[in-house]
Amino acid sequence: MLNHHRLFPTLLLMISSAVTHAQCFQPSPNLTAMGDSYYRQMQELQWSNKETKQKDELLDATEGRWKGDYVESECMGGKSNPRETLKTATVKAEFQNIMKGTLKMSVWKHFTSEKKKESDVVEMFDDRHLFAGNISQNGIKTAEIHSARLGGGGQRMDEIITQLDINGKQLTLTRSIYYNGYLGRVERYNLMRD
Repeated sequence: MLNHHRLFPTLLLMISSAVTHAQCFQPSPNLTAMGDSYYRQMQELQWSNKETKQKDELLDATEGRWKGDYVESECMGGKSNPRETLKTATVKAEFQNIMKGTLKMSVWKHFTSEKKKESDVVEMFDDRHLFAGNISQNGIKTAEIHSARLGGGGQRMDEIITQLDINGKQLTLTRSIYYNGYLGRVERYNLMRD
């Protein structure tokens, strides 16, 4: 039985606050490491009792209200002609550790250059979707898989690599989203306690 979370540090790619043209449409580090088995049913991650306790303590520490900046980078075009669109916003967010081990983020974004506002609810670190993970004293990094139905009747596999780091009143959250194994979007939040 492969213990995915022990291999996790070698499987994940560190993503900066914005994607560069060279990174757009690059394969997921997990696709690179796993090859064709990446597209088959992944084994669900099993945390140890110690890791489960660390995870809950870390998610409990994030609970409450935060505010700060948001950068969103989306890859457009194709592998031969990648284009990157960047959006920035000021944000207010509220985190809740729901179901003990799933982090719910309610976020309100104000995109000043586009003069628009958006709100969203995102759930992260749900063990039912995780296939790799690593926990440190101040952070958690996981990879999860979701299946998305497309309008034309097809399906797409979304892999989300999420990194959360919390240090007192500062929190950084990065979500790198791979569509069918290739990088399509990066979201980064730099937050302070509100």
